Amino acid sequence: MTSDYNNQMFKQIQDLIQKCDDLSREIKKEREKHKREKKKLNDRIKFLENKVSSLENENSKLKKEVTRLKNQANKDSSNSSKPSSTDGFKKVIINRREKSNKLRGGQKRT
Repeated sequence: MTSDYNNQMFKQIQDLIQKCDDLSREIKKEREKHKREKKKLNDRIKFLENKVSSLENENSKLKKEVTRLKNQANKDSSNSSKPSSTDGFKKVIINRREKSNKLRGGQKRT
């Protein structure tokens, strides 16, 4: 009876050891899988950071170009050394005088 008990205990211990070994292998596989995924994510993050940096540089260059072109477009003969013949449209002078009830023309002589 003691022998059967010992054999059963030994068998249970062996089963537990086997389960522990199986779990250890599974944990090791999961760790490796996690390492690979982590490396992929880190690589992706680096790629995206580089992409953001290059887009920020490009954005900065384009903003400077837009500013330069706006300044260039706003110049005419009155605010630069360009000749008046290069002005595209004439500036419209707005008449700010209020209309009166008086007749046009000069005063009558008496």
